[in-house]
Amino acid sequence: MARQEINLGTAPTGAGGDTTRSAAAKMNAMSAELYAALGGATGTLPSALPIAKGGTGVTDGRAIFTEVGVQGASGRYNIQGLYAGWNAAGLGEGHFIVNKGNGDGGFSWRSVNAGNTAGGPAMTYSYDGILKVNTVSASGVAVGTLAVSNEVSVELPVRGIRCRTGVSGAYTAQSYNFNWTGSNVDVYIGATYVGTMTLFGSDYRFKKYIKDAPKTSYLDRVDAYRIVTYQRKAFGDVFKGDDVVYQGLIAHEAQAVNPLAVTGEKDGLGDDGKPRVQQLEPMALITDLMGAVKELRAELAALKAAQA
Repeated sequence: MARQEINLGTAPTGAGGDTTRSAAAKMNAMSAELYAALGGATGTLPSALPIAKGGTGVTDGRAIFTEVGVQGASGRYNIQGLYAGWNAAGLGEGHFIVNKGNGDGGFSWRSVNAGNTAGGPAMTYSYDGILKVNTVSASGVAVGTLAVSNEVSVELPVRGIRCRTGVSGAYTAQSYNFNWTGSNVDVYIGATYVGTMTLFGSDYRFKKYIKDAPKTSYLDRVDAYRIVTYQRKAFGDVFKGDDVVYQGLIAHEAQAVNPLAVTGEKDGLGDDGKPRVQQLEPMALITDLMGAVKELRAELAALKAAQA
């Protein structure tokens, strides 16, 4: 209803104005309308102004809304707090901004159960630009811990990243990840160590205690390596067998000839009890061959000198 003006009559006596009763009736009618508009029952006000009436719906100071609209850019980002801004740079962008003040800054997101008695793991975005997701299962990323920084680095220590064949093939069942040891890159399929990617950087600036290798007969060493053919068999959690014939060496046998030519231990296990496979060290084998070639060249030079 429209606001009811109380007629005060002619000053100073109020002659011709509303009677006390009629004025009170108008006030009752208008107050009843205000109470109803605020969502309260007749004669009572709600303990909290409902969201539908423009309030927060709570009495403990929390602001809970089903929808928040921001119409203009905020200019108060210099005070610690959480801000939602719109078009701050005139680019048609929305912004969520945290001023960290004396704290660490950043955002966190998490879910809770229906009874609000337990919470799920938090996804965080730190002030220095690192996004961490404790559980990732979408878009081909296996369950693990994902950390993406402004350097575009991904850390998945539990399982890894899943790939698919080609552009539209199915995702493989196994995931992979890498671990930088400080000198090489360890490769894992799931949680199983499958080998090391050897880097062939040979700059003197990251080498120390450089000295000539011990004198030995590289020809004898090369002769001692047993060259074999073999097929791969299923082994552990990730190694699958095949019928392809390969040529190579047996790691622990090569290690007995030159301990520097192989990494790992025969029948070695990792901290998780799973096999930690041995791996050939290519540069050691290459330099063994180089040493053998140098010995042959020296013998050839000696023979030529004897025939001269």
